[in-house]
Amino acid sequence: YTIEVFAEAPTCEDTLDLKAFVRKAVAVEIGLQNPLDEPIEFEVKLTGQGLLGDPIFVLAAQESGTYELLFSPLVPAHEIGSIVFANQHVGEVWYELKLTAESPPPEQLDDMVCCVGLRSRQKIQLENPTGQQIQLKSDVSNKLNFRAIPNQLTIPPYSVGIAEVEYTPSSINQPQKSLIVYKNLKLGTWKFTVQGRGSPPSVMDDVEVFSPMGVRASATFSFRNPFSEAIS
Repeated sequence: YTIEVFAEAPTCEDTLDLKAFVRKAVAVEIGLQNPLDEPIEFEVKLTGQGLLGDPIFVLAAQESGTYELLFSPLVPAHEIGSIVFANQHVGEVWYELKLTAESPPPEQLDDMVCCVGLRSRQKIQLENPTGQQIQLKSDVSNKLNFRAIPNQLTIPPYSVGIAEVEYTPSSINQPQKSLIVYKNLKLGTWKFTVQGRGSPPSVMDDVEVFSPMGVRASATFSFRNPFSEAIS
């Protein structure tokens, strides 16, 4: 007898929607069952950017279990992926994955209060989740009152870089806002929103004058007009 067998790949068990902000992670649990009276080992194959999970999944005889799949994208994207559980005795079980990676909303920094004529700063952290060194360049929407320091920042692999936001008020008791953005061509943007408020002038920074005994000495100090109109 001649037997001809036509075998087709199984259809997907289900379609899973996974959405995450860039540089964040979401998890989904997938249930599997072992119908055999002996332990089985599934080989796990992942297709798609930002998918993380164990390459092997083992179930005891007649056991049910859940497999945890992580989605941690690095760049904004929309794509179709898959996860396949393969075993030579029970065949393949696979799921279609709709992967959506979105740019995260701006992070709100602490409000800044500073006397007019002075400057204040606060630190911000920028994480590099990749295995490569990255270069970031800053952009500030309100350059009159805010400044990102440094303008360009280099962050080693799997490290956190530290930058500073400097606020120089130009009014008293008036909210002044800005969007601070650090950009990378491959990884997208790190966004921060900040608000500052100027308070009336107070004690300025000390000016020290040094002189030998019996010798006159002088020192100068500068005053910058922070307002948009002349003052006297």
